[in-house]
Amino acid sequence: MSQEFLEQLRETINELADERQFSINRNKEQIRTIHALAHAKEDLEKEIVDLKRQIETLKAENQTLSQLRR
Repeated sequence: MSQEFLEQLRETINELADERQFSINRNKEQIRTIHALAHAKEDLEKEIVDLKRQIETLKAENQTLSQLRR
């Protein structure tokens, strides 16, 4: 094989390796983003449950106050 062919082959291999590494890094970042979004979703779901409880408590307190005023 000619030296020129081997050099072109090395360059192609290096380019493919660079592209692969870029793709791996992009995928890792996407995975981190997905994990962060999943945690944020869980936090929001917990907050929603807590707010619903607070609403129910306030409704009950409001009903009690309304009955006391009568």
